[in-house]
Amino acid sequence: LPVNPLDSIVTSDYIEFTDDNHQTMTIEYNPVTETLSLLVTDPDTGDTTSSLLLENVKAQVDADGNPVSPFTLEYEKGRYLYRATVDLAIVPDDNMSVALDGNNTDTIRLVASAMPRFQAY
Repeated sequence: LPVNPLDSIVTSDYIEFTDDNHQTMTIEYNPVTETLSLLVTDPDTGDTTSSLLLENVKAQVDADGNPVSPFTLEYEKGRYLYRATVDLAIVPDDNMSVALDGNNTDTIRLVASAMPRFQAY
């Protein structure tokens, strides 16, 4: 939740999910190593396991060239999650390719948003 209830947007380099068994899964962007990692915390032992998800991941930049946090949470009335957004750029690995790629080495932008449902249909 936002620290100030008047704020409606929270940005971060990580996003956490907790399942019904209280297991926490964290997707974390590391700007130094330009990687995305998955951290899973066991609720019983507190042990955390880490797995590499993606390499060559770059944060988007704003109009002034400053990096923008890849995870954005938008809230209504400072309390209810309205939308979660992921915005990253992925640089293709020039060491691995397939014929389908051709000479395409363009950076791929990944943008995804999800809005929670409060009621099951």
